[in-house]
Amino acid sequence: MSSSTTTPVIDFTPEELATLISATREGTASIVKLLNTLNDISSRTGRKWEPLGTFGFQTIFIDFAEPLSTPDQAAQITDRAIADAFSDPTNWSAQL
Repeated sequence: MSSSTTTPVIDFTPEELATLISATREGTASIVKLLNTLNDISSRTGRKWEPLGTFGFQTIFIDFAEPLSTPDQAAQITDRAIADAFSDPTNWSAQL
């Protein structure tokens, strides 16, 4: 983990800082939960999740997080869409 000793460009209000800290911790915990789930699937199937090409955490954010700000788009994030995104065979190695 890096730390900075430079003067901050932006001074956050206490409320903003509390929200940033909380959201970062929650997001990080969710990423760890996602990776643990993928590791469990790897153990069960003998295949390792290795996203190729354009699928990775940036894609997950673009496809599943960004639309949450728009109710119409959020409704399109179905269980099937998530399952399809993670079950693409090109993102799973043949074996561990």
